[in-house]
Amino acid sequence: FPTFPSCSIIYRKSNPSFCNLQVDQYAFSMVMYALLRRYEAYEDLYLTPLQVAEAAAIKGLRPSINLSWPPEVTLLLQDCWHEDPQKRPSFNEIVKRLKEILANEEMMKKMEKTVGGSAGCCIVT
Repeated sequence: FPTFPSCSIIYRKSNPSFCNLQVDQYAFSMVMYALLRRYEAYEDLYLTPLQVAEAAAIKGLRPSINLSWPPEVTLLLQDCWHEDPQKRPSFNEIVKRLKEILANEEMMKKMEKTVGGSAGCCIVT
């Protein structure tokens, strides 16, 4: 995966409070998204990492969601890339939510159908 800076980092000069631990949640959501889709977010837009970060920060660009994913997965991604870094979940909350997703057999079966293969293959419990 190439490195995509968090859109929050674009604001660091004008608002240093935007650059905090919550920028890691954004990066996590981009990696999780890429693992679920099996390709990178924005791959089809032919933008540089800086252009993606600027579009995310200024225009609110976010990846499209696969409508067949369970709502819990979709909501986790959306919460992690929330426009306001202060509203993103902590990693303790992310781990809790991932464990709940993994514990739900019905949801995991649905993920396996939409993702292909084992949906839990890349998540360490």
